[in-house]
Amino acid sequence: MPNLRWLKHIAAGVMLCASVAWAEAARSDEKDVISIGGGVSEIIYALGQEHRLVARDTTSYLPKDILSLPNVGYLHHLSAEGILRFGPSLILADETAGPPETIEQLKAARITITTIPNGYDAHSIPQKIRIIAKALDTAERGEALIKDIEADFTHLAEIVAADETPPKRVLFILAAQNGSLRVAGKNTPVDAMIALAGGVNVAAVIDGYQTMSDEAVIAANPEIILRASYQDGSSPISSQLFELPVLAASSAAQNGAVVSIDALKMTGFGPSTAQTALSLHEAFSQY
Repeated sequence: MPNLRWLKHIAAGVMLCASVAWAEAARSDEKDVISIGGGVSEIIYALGQEHRLVARDTTSYLPKDILSLPNVGYLHHLSAEGILRFGPSLILADETAGPPETIEQLKAARITITTIPNGYDAHSIPQKIRIIAKALDTAERGEALIKDIEADFTHLAEIVAADETPPKRVLFILAAQNGSLRVAGKNTPVDAMIALAGGVNVAAVIDGYQTMSDEAVIAANPEIILRASYQDGSSPISSQLFELPVLAASSAAQNGAVVSIDALKMTGFGPSTAQTALSLHEAFSQY
């Protein structure tokens, strides 16, 4: 009887070879790019190169027009077969795209993969744009876009600096389970966005996304609760969170201060970052 494990390997090899042949045949077609990562996709659109796209990943949902493209899966759980069936000659991917074995399979299929480094400040965005613009042979448009974005950041800095009110103490809550709060500390895009908007992240005493102790939350006394929303407008964090004992006496609870921000706009650090931070600053100023 045939060894089933070997049969599976043979079938996978046949599928991969067929996908490689498809990819080779498609390389003469201008519509040949797959974008992996929401921030990457935003930049492609801002460069006016969206006509090159044949597919995108789940985290790429802005601008809304991109939702008409096929979805190759979630950023961190991609499959080579799911990508190669679209015959791309170029993949523009956030550096966290994976898993690693999928990336290796794509390289073995002789697909050009341009990796876009993460970065959560005003200086990292021009770097991302230059890498993507070079890969798409549109360097001149890239420099024009960078100039516009730098002007947006200058305007943002002027607005924040002119605000004479004390910076608001902000707590971003990722999840609230069994009364415990999982929050965004330092070294996260959320922390960087709060700072750009002129706020103070009260969870910056911890690193990354962690559960913050009740004692620390109470001592921090946040004035504003920040939460993520998604493309359908939903949020995993209910406004009823002020009923939790850990937040009930906070300044945020007293004022009903909850601010929602689109998850991609908050973490993508793409062309709209300065405008998002400005909107966030205005939202903070209401409390």
